Amino acid sequence: MSDPDLPGLSDLFALVVDEQNNPQGIQPVPERLDEAAAGLEPESVLEALESAKDPAAAASAVFLATRAAKRGRGLAPDLEKALLHLVSDTRTAEASVGGVLQVFDLAACAFGAYFELIRLRARDVVAILGVLGACLVNPRRADLAAAAVRQFQLLFKDDPKYERASEEVAELLADAVEDPALSPSTRVRAYEAIVCGSRFSVSGRHPHPVADKVFGKQRVRGAEALVAALEGGPAKPELREYVLRNLDTIRPEAIAPLQDKGVLQLGTIPDPKDLVDLGLQAPDPAKAARASLGLKPEQVLEALKGGEDDPRVLAAVLLSPFFARRMALEALAGRLIELSASDARLDLVLGEKRALFQLGREAGLALLSLLRSAPVEIDAAALEWLFKGLDAVLSRGVNASWVPNGPVMDYLHELHSRESETKGRLQRTMQDYLTVPGRPAKARIAAFCTYRNIEAAADAWAQSAMLNPKEDPEFAGLLRTLTH
Repeated sequence: MSDPDLPGLSDLFALVVDEQNNPQGIQPVPERLDEAAAGLEPESVLEALESAKDPAAAASAVFLATRAAKRGRGLAPDLEKALLHLVSDTRTAEASVGGVLQVFDLAACAFGAYFELIRLRARDVVAILGVLGACLVNPRRADLAAAAVRQFQLLFKDDPKYERASEEVAELLADAVEDPALSPSTRVRAYEAIVCGSRFSVSGRHPHPVADKVFGKQRVRGAEALVAALEGGPAKPELREYVLRNLDTIRPEAIAPLQDKGVLQLGTIPDPKDLVDLGLQAPDPAKAARASLGLKPEQVLEALKGGEDDPRVLAAVLLSPFFARRMALEALAGRLIELSASDARLDLVLGEKRALFQLGREAGLALLSLLRSAPVEIDAAALEWLFKGLDAVLSRGVNASWVPNGPVMDYLHELHSRESETKGRLQRTMQDYLTVPGRPAKARIAAFCTYRNIEAAADAWAQSAMLNPKEDPEFAGLLRTLTH
């Protein structure tokens, strides 16, 4: 049977629309796949995968592969092999689904089908090593190697052989990072897959102990290889740029030695205009990351001590998250808390472009980024600083449109994501804000305007406050204005 005898992608998928009939994506229709598979010889699906002359026919065959494996005795190994070959394919296929043109990435489709197949048999780390190799050499899909590691961990996490299998996977990736003969993009993909592996967690924020141990060890090895490539120079531009852009997370302890050796040139606190995108009127993290490599921690600390109208203070605020692992948390967090309550505004001008930055808002966001980047071992301390940061951004109140002046929602979402760990501490804190007099009215109204978007009970708490004869009249008045 030839490729054209296979059903088209349009016949296998349906368009997903929202309540207003707006396209939201596509999804395969199991009944259509079952019907198509029943009308085909399983060998024809394998033939289409192996020839793969037409990307669209090959993509259709990919979505039928699992059903072909179940119907065709002994075909599964050949189907796996054909899918594995397609994981490194760089082509795409196009098809109209529900009148909307869709693009199918052949490698990504084959990747999903490959893992569907290997789930049908005994766990085999060789199959994982094979697909990792295919992912690493695909120049179009930088995400597939990390996705393969994630799928491996989901498959093996409960297997007695999980640790040994993890060692094989992590060592293969670390070998790739160390190999100077490989392309910079392949080495980078291998390193990021190791990082993904080291962060694997079954639940919560803390990594699985085996993943942390095994992939964490190889992460250090990979990081050392990347730093060595930078230090030994001249590194290929793509690899050098990647390492410099991410050195604060790859190997922060290597920054000071590289500065001392002259590999990284020391400088002074830059003008804040050099750390922002004035067109977007927002900080540029890439610029700040690069600038931080030319600074010592004490330079940032000293700059943060300046007056709120000093542009160098804003520059130090924007730089501070990149020092999360280069100095003690308390050294930065305390000053950022103070600045988070600031109402100062700084007008930055570059040529014909200008942007107004609120120091308090940027300090609040910088503190949040700093705390998110803090090492896991100081999680308890970081959590305390998060609540202090929440107090600081709430203290700035709301504007005339009842919109918070500080990044309150950013803090609420972060703390809400940790409610199971903190046993409801955020909810208790916000209930106190709304029902217990004592805090400034502007901070309490900011709490109400934001937390009601997360917790429905906030409205009931506000009603209770308005009925409390001992309530702060200013806060009760603001609530009545807002709710009536």
